[in-house]
Amino acid sequence: MKALVCELCGSNDIVKKDGFFVCQHCGTKYSPEEARKMMIEGPVTVVGTVSIDNSASYDRILGLARDAFTDKRFDSAYDYYCQAVDIRPDEFENVLRQGLSILGKEPIQSAVPSSCVNRVNRALDLLSAVSDSEQKSNMISSALEDLQSACDQAKSYLAEEIRDLDAQKMATRSAGDVLADLGRPTIVASQNQSEDKRIQRHNSAIDEKISAVNSRKKLIDQFQTEYKEKFMDRADSDSQIKRDYLYKEKKQKLESEIVALRSTILQTQNPPKKTGCLVFFVILGLAALGIGLYFTATIGYSVSPVLLGLMFFLGLFSIIFGIKYSKPKKVEKEDYARRNAEAQEQLAKKEAELADLEKSPER
Repeated sequence: MKALVCELCGSNDIVKKDGFFVCQHCGTKYSPEEARKMMIEGPVTVVGTVSIDNSASYDRILGLARDAFTDKRFDSAYDYYCQAVDIRPDEFENVLRQGLSILGKEPIQSAVPSSCVNRVNRALDLLSAVSDSEQKSNMISSALEDLQSACDQAKSYLAEEIRDLDAQKMATRSAGDVLADLGRPTIVASQNQSEDKRIQRHNSAIDEKISAVNSRKKLIDQFQTEYKEKFMDRADSDSQIKRDYLYKEKKQKLESEIVALRSTILQTQNPPKKTGCLVFFVILGLAALGIGLYFTATIGYSVSPVLLGLMFFLGLFSIIFGIKYSKPKKVEKEDYARRNAEAQEQLAKKEAELADLEKSPER
């Protein structure tokens, strides 16, 4: 008698449980009748036309694929959607999720995998062939959610890489602190200095790796933005999903501009005050004058008149220099006032535009 082999995953680890034969690898259940058919051995002669119905097998595969994709088990989802594509190669969901599973199942390296891009482009072609506007809108809405899910997973791998790299930096920095606290600063000063340079080189190398990971993350963001726009381009211009998308994009742009204008207004609300050099030079000048007066009062003219004159001159010069050059220039004040007025005017327009947008019937 033949051993039972799972039709979906090929595993022969099948046990009977609660009246069903259950694959221990993928969880597929078979009824006793299905299991009996699977155990028929020997050649079977068929006369006439044979019609093979894969609908039951396809439905089972599709259910497993959807569960895996929803749970973000993209490696399993990819395997199942590959099987689904073999049965129904022109199903939009199968093709799209097969491609997105490639993106979600492992970290990208130098670019988004071409196999993923090709599958998503194929899905776009299938979407373009759909004539029913409501059906197309539903497909686009589902595609955008799937795109978001896969991209989030792909970026989570890179975020984990960055956390690991940051941990390496912190561990090295902590080790340097321990070395510095061990004592013998006079004897091993040069050794500590050399160790600090080594740590700086190490951390610099880690920063470069983090920058490279962030560059890969930007590739995912660019991919998501590009294909989000491509899916929306396939939507009918009068469809609700298209109107919602355009409304959301315009609202986000206006809100971003309003935040930037409010920040500009706060930054230019008050002209620049006197800088820190005022305090420095005035204190320096007062100190010089004070020393000069002290010498004059206590020692008198036994101190060189040239030295006393130099100290008085230095004191007065420092005070005058600090007061004059620490003041903001008139041009700077006018520039702040102009920028503030322009930002106020633009803010009023943008806020009115946002209010009109939110009241728009196209919302």
